[in-house]
Amino acid sequence: KLNVSGPSPGGDFLQARLDFVDGKFAAAAALLEDRRQDLGASPELARQADRLLGLCYQKLENPEQQLAAFGRAAEEDPSWLPGRLGQASALLAAGKFDDALADYRQLAPRSPEARLAAVRLLIVRNLRAPADQRNWAEADVLLDKASADVRKTTDFRLTKVNLLASEGHFEDAWNGLNDAIADEPKEMRYRLVQADLADFGKERKDWKPPQTSQAIDRKSVV
Repeated sequence: KLNVSGPSPGGDFLQARLDFVDGKFAAAAALLEDRRQDLGASPELARQADRLLGLCYQKLENPEQQLAAFGRAAEEDPSWLPGRLGQASALLAAGKFDDALADYRQLAPRSPEARLAAVRLLIVRNLRAPADQRNWAEADVLLDKASADVRKTTDFRLTKVNLLASEGHFEDAWNGLNDAIADEPKEMRYRLVQADLADFGKERKDWKPPQTSQAIDRKSVV
């Protein structure tokens, strides 16, 4: 094993990274907490260390400490995207739904990840509201403004299908899944979502799925 620990803050940070890669999240967190004051002497090292510490606490399922670490990283440099994204995910893990949505909204122009996360949270918020109080305009605009490269990604396509289905556009969602399956036949998530949509549509009077979930599952194992 490479031994990079020692008296220097940089060496301890590298050791913590090695521990993290090895799955030793508690050891990495303990080392970073112990050396936080020394690591703070370098602004660049401090924000990197707090981000790594946030990832450790995420793995350890400690949302309060996760939020504290990512919050420091974001405070140290509010323009640093990894720190801000970490803070948004930590807010969500800590149950601060509205704060997380606000962060993802703000970061959406800079980050495809944040854009899609904001859409997914808007879907959840709308579905929690009474049907006559739902407003899908913001989610639609966020997806419409995604770049051409982002539109080709699996995450975008799945988010788009989820939005269409949530809005009640079941046929459009189904056709979107068919197109996605044709383009990425090895991506099983499309078929899983389509099977769920087929089961959801069985009892509806306004839309009937073209296939059953059983038929979709059989195709998936061929």
